[in-house]
Amino acid sequence: MSSFSSADVAAADQHVDALVASNQATEALLSTLVAPPIGIKDAEVKHAYRAVVYKAIAAIDDRDIAAAVEALDGNAANVLLKYIYSALSFAHPPTPEGSDATSAAVATAEQEQKKRSASLLKWHALVAAKTGPGSVIRVMTDRKRV
Repeated sequence: MSSFSSADVAAADQHVDALVASNQATEALLSTLVAPPIGIKDAEVKHAYRAVVYKAIAAIDDRDIAAAVEALDGNAANVLLKYIYSALSFAHPPTPEGSDATSAAVATAEQEQKKRSASLLKWHALVAAKTGPGSVIRVMTDRKRV
């Protein structure tokens, strides 16, 4: 998609919220994978859209991941792998220097990051099992990033 604006991201976010609120988390995820802003240069829009996709992923319980993966077609699976790799590439959230963050708050943030990473690895394993190594190779070598 060549033109994708922050208004498009806001509309996608509202759509995901509505689907999640009506217990249609898989449909929310699928809706984010149909036409993501992959070919655009605006990093702010891409970052905001990643947050929408991650919100949809997080709305799906771990026990429902397999069913959600089965609902993916080949293109959606490839796009989802791009977002999974993008999420896994981020390090633990940094603690600002000089902040009042307690060691308990830092430990809690690290535990949340570990939970997110474990969930993303479950997603990855199931998507890769469904699509095979070709999908992983296509995503890793594709120059268009999310």
